[in-house]
Amino acid sequence: MRIYNMLLTCITLIFILFISPSCSVQNKDTQPVNPNSFTLAPSLQPTTPKTVSTNSVLSSTVLPSPSAAFLPPSNTPQQVTTTTATGQSSTPTIASTPTNQSPTSGIFIDWVDFIKFNDITYLGKHDVLPLAESQLSPYREIEFKVADNVTDLNYKIKNGDAAFLDPGTPVYSLSGYSPYFRLVAKRNQSLRIYESDSNPKAKTGADLLDIEGKVEYIKISGSMGGTTQQAFFKDQLQVTSLVSMIIKSPVNQSLPVNGPLSYSLEFHLKDGTISVRGYLLDKNTLSRGIQLPTEFSSIIQAALNEQVK
Repeated sequence: MRIYNMLLTCITLIFILFISPSCSVQNKDTQPVNPNSFTLAPSLQPTTPKTVSTNSVLSSTVLPSPSAAFLPPSNTPQQVTTTTATGQSSTPTIASTPTNQSPTSGIFIDWVDFIKFNDITYLGKHDVLPLAESQLSPYREIEFKVADNVTDLNYKIKNGDAAFLDPGTPVYSLSGYSPYFRLVAKRNQSLRIYESDSNPKAKTGADLLDIEGKVEYIKISGSMGGTTQQAFFKDQLQVTSLVSMIIKSPVNQSLPVNGPLSYSLEFHLKDGTISVRGYLLDKNTLSRGIQLPTEFSSIIQAALNEQVK
């Protein structure tokens, strides 16, 4: 037995000294690591570059800044063709930015603020009106907005068209005025008067301006030789006489609306609103196409000369 115990001890020592170093003890909680299985943190993950289609302007994608794909090839001003509210092309103008420009056609139409009903084209005035609802009566509704929708330079505006008002926008007549002279609509949350500019059926000034008995005073202003000129007509007899000449004068709407002696004629009305018309002193014509008598221009010229003294 003693010999057996000694032999067992020797075998144990041999095992510890020679066999144990070549073995490893693996912790049951430790997993072997595959050198090819590392996962990078999200911030270190390689990314695939994303491309933005040059046609994204036509999709729902919103670009943070304009893309060169749909801007003019250079920053130099681009010549564009404009059109007036009547749909007739006017003298080409220069625009440095492609506002309202079609990304596909490259055509820019500089619409004025108009509406059209009964073949009458009305132009928007730029004053905010403190009108009561009792002064307004439903008249029509806008049917089509041309801005951002029309790029055809040959497009002729139709009844129900508007430059900037959305379809369905209500249009009202205004108490105390003929709907052939004034209409009212809301734009940018404010009521705006639209006044007749052209009416193919107009025969006299009264068909364009419904102002008889409604004018408190008249102001004319303009520039002559670099000097600003203005005159006021506040005498009611004189105001009545001037207005009478206007509403009785014949109309020719094919006449020019611009000239070297262009003045602004303001009719300050008794309800607090103002009607403004261009006046060509050398042609003695009030916009649009009201051909005034010689007496009218004589009174205007005398008043301007008096102010210069």
